[in-house]
Amino acid sequence: MKQTLFGILGVVSMVLAFALPAFAQGPSVVSTVPVNGATDVDPALGELSVTFSSEMEDGSWSWCMSDQGVFPSLAGDPSYTPDMRTNVLPVELQPGTTYVMWINCDNFMNFRDTQGNPATPMRYSFTTSSQ
Repeated sequence: MKQTLFGILGVVSMVLAFALPAFAQGPSVVSTVPVNGATDVDPALGELSVTFSSEMEDGSWSWCMSDQGVFPSLAGDPSYTPDMRTNVLPVELQPGTTYVMWINCDNFMNFRDTQGNPATPMRYSFTTSSQ
């Protein structure tokens, strides 16, 4: 009886060890401005934004450069809107330019929810109009 109980507890422990990490999944990107993959974006747009599926940790973000395109010139520091779901990056964009970056990346995973779970990395790109 004792061995059976320990056997059952062992199986339950193993199941929980593998199942619980799935519940601790990090936040995901639900929208961006401009929209990911957009073309003909107005180069006068003064900020980029990314909105997540849950509240994020204040003061923590990773807008990552990519070797596949241009990273925008920064016009200020990133910040969160009052709902703590949207991060805003002030930028200066140039006409006729394809911008490519990552929201979190292999070496920088600082977009995190309030429980410390990092957001799933996402490649983000858009192209400005040639005005």
